[in-house]
Amino acid sequence: MEGWHPLYPGHIPTSPLQKALLAAGSAVMALCDPYRHDMVAVLGETTGCLALPNLRDKMKNHPEGYRILQERPRIRLSTLDMARLQGLPDGSLGREYVRFLEDNKVSPDTRMPPKFVDDEELAYVIQRYREVHDLMHTLLGMPTNMLGEVVVKWFEAVQTGLPMCVLGAAFGPVRLSSRKLQVLATELVPWVIRSGLNASCVLNVYYEQRWEQPVESLREELGIFPPPPVRATMLRLAAFAAVLLFFRVTLELSWAQAIPALFIFYLASGGWDFFLVFLKTLPRDVTTGLVLLRVKWQVWRHVREKNTIAKIFQKTARKYPEKTALIFQGTGESWTFRQLDEYSNQVANFFYGQGFRSGDVVALFMESRNQYVGLWLGLAKIGVETALVNSHLRMEALLHCITISSSKAVVFGVEMMEAMQEVQPSLDKSIHLFWSGEESPKSVLPGAKHLDPLLQMAQRHQPAPPDKGFLDKLFYIYTSGTTGLPKAAIVVNCRYFRMSSLVFYGFRMRSDDVMYDCLPLYHAAGNIVGIGQCLLQGMTVVIRKKFSASHFWEDCVKYNCTIVQYIGEICRYLLNQPYQEAEQQHRVRMAVGNGLRASIWREFMARFGIAQVAEFYGATECNCSLGNFDGNVGSCGFNSRIVPGVYPIGLVKVDEDTMELIRGSDGVCISCKPGEPGQLVGRIVRNNPLQHFDGYLNKSATNKKIARDVFTKGDAAYLTGDVLVMDKYGYMYFRDRTGDTFRWKGENVSTTEVEGTLSRILNLTDVVVYGVEVPGIEGRAGMAAIADPENSCDLEDFSSKLKKALPLYARPVFLRFLHEVSKTSTYKFQKMELRKQGFDPALVKDRMYFLDSRQGCYLPLDQAAFSRIQSGEQKL
Repeated sequence: MEGWHPLYPGHIPTSPLQKALLAAGSAVMALCDPYRHDMVAVLGETTGCLALPNLRDKMKNHPEGYRILQERPRIRLSTLDMARLQGLPDGSLGREYVRFLEDNKVSPDTRMPPKFVDDEELAYVIQRYREVHDLMHTLLGMPTNMLGEVVVKWFEAVQTGLPMCVLGAAFGPVRLSSRKLQVLATELVPWVIRSGLNASCVLNVYYEQRWEQPVESLREELGIFPPPPVRATMLRLAAFAAVLLFFRVTLELSWAQAIPALFIFYLASGGWDFFLVFLKTLPRDVTTGLVLLRVKWQVWRHVREKNTIAKIFQKTARKYPEKTALIFQGTGESWTFRQLDEYSNQVANFFYGQGFRSGDVVALFMESRNQYVGLWLGLAKIGVETALVNSHLRMEALLHCITISSSKAVVFGVEMMEAMQEVQPSLDKSIHLFWSGEESPKSVLPGAKHLDPLLQMAQRHQPAPPDKGFLDKLFYIYTSGTTGLPKAAIVVNCRYFRMSSLVFYGFRMRSDDVMYDCLPLYHAAGNIVGIGQCLLQGMTVVIRKKFSASHFWEDCVKYNCTIVQYIGEICRYLLNQPYQEAEQQHRVRMAVGNGLRASIWREFMARFGIAQVAEFYGATECNCSLGNFDGNVGSCGFNSRIVPGVYPIGLVKVDEDTMELIRGSDGVCISCKPGEPGQLVGRIVRNNPLQHFDGYLNKSATNKKIARDVFTKGDAAYLTGDVLVMDKYGYMYFRDRTGDTFRWKGENVSTTEVEGTLSRILNLTDVVVYGVEVPGIEGRAGMAAIADPENSCDLEDFSSKLKKALPLYARPVFLRFLHEVSKTSTYKFQKMELRKQGFDPALVKDRMYFLDSRQGCYLPLDQAAFSRIQSGEQKL
């Protein structure tokens, strides 16, 4: 054409109309014959005008990809040292690539050179894409048959966005047999889509310099999941095909007779169950899948834009400046989003002026109120990480939490003045101390400054944002530690957003809802699930310092709440209250939380007129949260039975005595079948914020929560320590907490921490703490078995010291004094046997006591007291 000149050897300049005609013609030819590589090449070049620049930008923004664009390497027989590659160890990229070429009788030289791309650099990009296509087969373990090509096209479609790949993925399956089509739909497509979304751009790998790298290592580096175990499915389908041939050939049945006979055989072999599962759970799975995709898309967008929770909140505040953000029930104080934004700005500017910078840590030790939110949010605006310390902690545990976080300052409520006075002598002298609150303290901690007037003088403008992104640390939440003291779980911005958003979208909350949050803000439920709806979604949240069963519904009526938060105990406490008019006058439509027992689920909904119970499962640090999005009674969530691999979690068998993972002959954990109890685990996926495990500040504690070779060889998974059971529809039901923690009064209790405290107070060595079930009460009550052969324990003195050392929820409810505590041959306490024996005086002949909550002291546990506890007459 006049004025048009070739940009590179072989280039054919074409107009947009000509490209459209070429695209249409090549598409038709490629559909008729998918092995016409020349037509596939033309289709890719004439339709890739939008996708190719995006791929080039990805390469330019990646160090390895940028080098590839600069050096322009080619994968051809002339550039490959085939003899060297053949001599590499099995499993290496180079050896497996050559094996793929040999087994499938293909050559890298068959890739067509570009002709119709009107940009020389983009022409190289599509050339590079073609030449690494066989490497995609190698990485994914797919042959060059039609099924393998379709799977690779799905992967490339997700990775590149090239219309040619999308068409190949969409129309390629029409040429597959029904047997292969089922394998594709149920096993391979979910796996390859997850891998494509999770993996980093495959064009950014300089494969020529990676030949010696093991394929498994490269897969893990890129974020490609191990291939699914489709062999069993293929064998089942092959068996059905063999049965069909048997009916047709041996029994000489007609097709009209053979197909119904095969269907009857299918039902008899258990196929009908899956059909029913499919029909029942498909709407649930599709709806939840859309929620996951929505949240995942938002997560990746925030990662790309280097957003933080503080930045997202600023957008929320601009959207709803005069809307009420927080209401503190204790004083009736109400803050708009503008006021919360300005207060947090004052916090940020003050601490920045005091020399605090991004990466520093400040401990926050106070009861729930509006300022609590503004303090950690303001610190986050300058990149300072907040350690959210449990307000019940005292003495050693409090000192430990401040110390392990390397806090440069402690901000504490005036109500915590006495607790801080107890630990101040042991604190590092360089730690700054600030107290907050309107009450006048009896005595002020020496060196501590009153923060409130200092903040009032601080600037209200937005501080300069720190150099932090979505995957950086936001704050720390303390969880029960197996070593005896709390562990600081890392909460990054992404985790906060993910947990809060999945609850919001999954349970169909609305920005105009009003949430009643009576849970402590130092925990994930109160802070992330509750306050997160305010910061991220613009919802009004009512904060109450402490749960009150008698004022619960009055508060809901007063503040027009539409959503309430709970833990299982809260629902039981509310049901035990006498009737009051407020429980029918409220506007609450949803209760969101965890731990609601199935036995009171319907009663709770019926009595209080709650339309939806939004039960979920999830620990602060876990990567396998669950949600009961469709209200199935008693369930804490589900995983799909149709495509279980989309969300990589599962139940694996454990030894009920030792709680160790049970493995098969291949060294991999054994998955539980429906109805079998097992520990919930979540596969850890690098480069995927939704499946990543951020762990704890203590690396040793982090490693203890990770298991290897769980689903497949070479993988890693997070251990929840919780035993669940899954039914045939994929619904999960909480059964028990394993390991060294149990839950009581909504808090996780570390048995090791309590054992150490009791041993120190009593000056006795053999102390065993474990949780026991109490009828009608959620969780497990703490029980201590104490070896006291000399009968030296002074219960009154012990009780007095215990009150100072442990919060109420961690104090043992039951005490059992023995001559000695039985041990195994390896000198471990037989905790499981003690737990089975419980606290029944008819079974246990040792001296036992129980903690009377009204009198605050330990009383003898005889048969009469046991009966009162069993009936619920005796409050614990």
